[in-house]
Amino acid sequence: THGPLPGFSLPGVAAEESEFLFEGELQKSVAQIFKDQKPLSVKTRYSFFGGGSTQLSSPAFAYTTPADESGATAEINWAGIKASGNFTSKIKQMDLDLMLPKLEVKESSGKQMSIEDLRFSGKYQRVLDDFPSFYAISGKFQLDSFRLEDSKGKPPFNIKKIRFDVDSTTQGDFIDYLFKVKVGEVLSGKEVLGSGQYDFSLRHLHARTLAEFNRNAAKVRLNQVASGDISGLKKLFFDLLAHQPEFRIDQLDANMPKGKFKLTLAAKLDEGGAEVLPDSMLAFSLLARLNLNADVTLTQALIGERAADRLLEKGFAEKVGGDVKTKIILEKGKLSANGKDFN
Repeated sequence: THGPLPGFSLPGVAAEESEFLFEGELQKSVAQIFKDQKPLSVKTRYSFFGGGSTQLSSPAFAYTTPADESGATAEINWAGIKASGNFTSKIKQMDLDLMLPKLEVKESSGKQMSIEDLRFSGKYQRVLDDFPSFYAISGKFQLDSFRLEDSKGKPPFNIKKIRFDVDSTTQGDFIDYLFKVKVGEVLSGKEVLGSGQYDFSLRHLHARTLAEFNRNAAKVRLNQVASGDISGLKKLFFDLLAHQPEFRIDQLDANMPKGKFKLTLAAKLDEGGAEVLPDSMLAFSLLARLNLNADVTLTQALIGERAADRLLEKGFAEKVGGDVKTKIILEKGKLSANGKDFN
């Protein structure tokens, strides 16, 4: 449909609606699952100034698989999926929202798996015009519940309130990636196994070199390079390291029945020329160039009284209340804990 009012909707140049069609045995299987519904439909509207919007949907269904040789079947309940997005001219920017309310699989043996309320929302900004698939990303993924249940009387395993956020920012020729992972509760039956948060980041990555690395890695995955030849990928990897990127664990908090574990860490390589060394020497060269600084705090019960006493006696840690605490530093090949060098 063409504008100015394509499909009698908002003003635009054109609109199109697509659906996926299948053939042969695959079409028969799809028809058994979706009946007379369209398995997947896509509606796209193009604006006057380039860009546009897209809506994607797949309907809900309930389906029981045919019995296998042992007579086993499975019931699948799918609550459908909806996604929508907007994009600018030449797809330099885009955003995406996706929602999957529920997927449940019940086997006749008694095993069950379910996920509930999966959502994703993300924004994408192209970083380099000559690398059209390389974007800075800001996104949020959340899953309300992931549940597994065995058929042998074991308590069900459940992870609740999973959250994964990513944010990337560019500064000049460099890009930073910040990740946040949070788990509300991990349960075995009614027993709480723990919860936690893990925030980590990759900083000061040279954007153009990273884009080249990603492009070459894709060629390797798709077998578009000579078999076993990863020399180009290897060179780009060391080109990335030459810009001295930094890896950080900004926050790691794990809460378990026996206590808590906390960690922050920063790791960075000194300048060097490891790329000219033979493969057998690379690991040693990188380790010699690694600078690492970490703060660790954990409840004594997690490592046991005997192990904690050994660390305290040797001066590698100190006790603060019921916790064991230390600072680990690796610099110029020398490793220390709590200010005391390891021999």
